[in-house]
Amino acid sequence: MTDIFSFLFSDAGYTPHGYCLAWDPRLIFLHVFSDVLIALSYFSIPVALFYFARRRPDLGYRKIVLLFAAFIFACGLTHMFAVLTLWQPLYGLEGVVKLLTAIVSLATATILWPLIPHLIAMPSAAQLRAANAALEREVGERRRAQQRLLEANEAAEARLNRRTAEMTELNLQLSQQVSKHQAIERELAETTAQFTDLASRTKTGIIHETESGKVLRASLQYAALIGAESPDELIGRTAEEWIVEPDAEGMRSFRRAVFLGSRESIEMRVRRADGSLVDMEKVAAVSHYRGEPIIVGFVRDITQRKTIEREAEIARLRMARSNEDLERFASIASHDLNAPLRHLRIIIDTVIENADGRLEQDSVKLLRQGYDATERMSALIKDLLDFSRIGSIENCDEPVDLNDILKRSIANLTENIKTNDAMIEVGQLPSVSGNAGALIHLWQNLLNNAMKYRSERPPEISVTAADVGEGWEIAVTDNGMGVPAEQADRIFEMHVRLHAYNDIPGSGIGLSACRRVVELHGGRIWLDTSYTDGARFVVWLPKRPESGGQAAVPQSRSA
Repeated sequence: MTDIFSFLFSDAGYTPHGYCLAWDPRLIFLHVFSDVLIALSYFSIPVALFYFARRRPDLGYRKIVLLFAAFIFACGLTHMFAVLTLWQPLYGLEGVVKLLTAIVSLATATILWPLIPHLIAMPSAAQLRAANAALEREVGERRRAQQRLLEANEAAEARLNRRTAEMTELNLQLSQQVSKHQAIERELAETTAQFTDLASRTKTGIIHETESGKVLRASLQYAALIGAESPDELIGRTAEEWIVEPDAEGMRSFRRAVFLGSRESIEMRVRRADGSLVDMEKVAAVSHYRGEPIIVGFVRDITQRKTIEREAEIARLRMARSNEDLERFASIASHDLNAPLRHLRIIIDTVIENADGRLEQDSVKLLRQGYDATERMSALIKDLLDFSRIGSIENCDEPVDLNDILKRSIANLTENIKTNDAMIEVGQLPSVSGNAGALIHLWQNLLNNAMKYRSERPPEISVTAADVGEGWEIAVTDNGMGVPAEQADRIFEMHVRLHAYNDIPGSGIGLSACRRVVELHGGRIWLDTSYTDGARFVVWLPKRPESGGQAAVPQSRSA
């Protein structure tokens, strides 16, 4: 026993650990401070664990917590002995403490490793909170469900009581309802008979078809339209059996379009049972019969309308040929009429030259009047020929740049412009749909009139364009003698002149030709009576579809 005590508490001649540190104060302080601080920390941790284990006895791993506390406490003792052995070489006691620490550590590790899978499987606090919340919700739902079930049971009992009373009353009323239903059935039968009679009287036939064209049902009127004796003989057949135009593929395309959900119409050529051909129009839409989609078609006879359309087309072709013949006749007549007029002018000119003073002045004056009359006749024939050609204008839907049209019109009037010392200003003009040749004739006539009916001032003419929504207003303005407001409509009539031929030559056809050209282009022409410093003619022409509503700001240029 003495040997054990001596082993534990005697220095046995060993030197303190401080000698190993050469009693360096810095090293001594560093080791003492560190070991004491570690030991105090180790001592506090077991206290906390022991306190935790006491306060939470419900935990399933209390023993391992206490082992950890003992292990950490033993670790703290080893650090305290490290401080003690700096001055007291009690290495035997220190070894025993370390042995105890090793035993506790080994026991803790031995118990801890098998517990690792269980500890990993333990839910976290967040998971426990979520599970608890879910459990609370489930409990709440069950309570509410129980409450609802209780309320439903009470309501069911109340409804059962009410229904029992109602059934008693309904049983009393049933006999009355049966008689009423019988009366309604009689009325429905009468209504059905009336509807059937009405459908038979209308001129529109009704047909129900599948997507493949198989006839499901047909009205009496439809059967009558195609010459069948009864609707029953049409059921199960396809409409293509009696439809000549369009062909089978065309009818399949029509039905596909209807099944896509749109309301479609089509014109058909149908061969009746007697072999005659009739024109029909069919309007169809999708409906449902016994839960399946079907095509419901409404068919009417349009033979009379199509006959009128075909006759109108024939008349149009005849009129076109007639216009061509008339134009050829006018051209031939112009040539045949101008030929004797030219010959007559030559004779009159020859007589005047060869008279050599032998004719009286009155006779010469009469001959010159005859010569002028032939000139007027030639001009009138030319104007009439030009006017007759306007009606045969075609291709009025080509894109035409009015800036180019005005340039060409002005170029054609170069000599007249120089003669009259005229100034023409042209703003930025739009592009329209029309016939270039006819539009050149239009602007050339308007510019020529502006110079012909000039005042004493040199002619000043401007051409401008304005965007007015769906069309363009092109104004030709001059500073000439103007037109009286009361004559604003009359001047566009054929052969209407406001001045004597001797004062201002002309045929009275120009403005009438202008109006005809404008109307052929879907437009209008009028005199702006609000302008009094000359004359202003306004031409309205529709916009091209792709031109939209954008208009360029006119930039003036002169010619």
